[in-house]
Amino acid sequence: MLTVIIPNLDQGEALAPLLAKLADDGVGTIVSDGGSKDDSLSIATGMSARLACGCCGRGHQLKRGASLADTDWLLFIHADSELSPDWLTHVKRHINTRPHKAGYFGMRFRARGFTPRFMEFAVGLRSFFLRMPYGDQGLLISRKLYDEIGGYKAIPLFEDVDMIRKLGHRRLTYIGCQLKTDASKYERDGYFRRGWRNIKLARRYYKGESPEMLLKEYNAQTF
Repeated sequence: MLTVIIPNLDQGEALAPLLAKLADDGVGTIVSDGGSKDDSLSIATGMSARLACGCCGRGHQLKRGASLADTDWLLFIHADSELSPDWLTHVKRHINTRPHKAGYFGMRFRARGFTPRFMEFAVGLRSFFLRMPYGDQGLLISRKLYDEIGGYKAIPLFEDVDMIRKLGHRRLTYIGCQLKTDASKYERDGYFRRGWRNIKLARRYYKGESPEMLLKEYNAQTF
């Protein structure tokens, strides 16, 4: 019924426990790799994940992974994600009760302190009131709905924003549990500075600027 699709680039250390969890839960996985030079591929094959190898760029990788999936439901999550113990129960409930909607997880940083908790609260407000979850909150969607809206766009940045815009508010809902994500980039750059930078770039994308040009600026910025 369900395939989990994971875009990956040199994240073998984070990928291993995620694949182990999915294997224990009996869920099929596709690792869409963008040219990893670490041991990601051997980790994936060693845990019976299917591979979709090709060019890097999360939009390309998500689209490529989805093209290989042959189940009625797809779950897209990042390689540094950590699923809660009861995630599959919530996913099954969503599939059975809200089959016409896509679902997202709540966001939880793997970090201690006030700032990550405040950021999680802000993300929760954005997701609930604006129905604007981002890629690190995962996306559960039926194959039917995925194909209906055209799937992920093969772009290097803001593929998650594009997908949420195509879904619209009425076809998106909270799954009911949290997904933990790595906080190292936020701790390195500063939670608020990184968050504000991402908001500004997203606004420019909404106004029609090319994701390829925004990616150059995204990669060139230092904090």
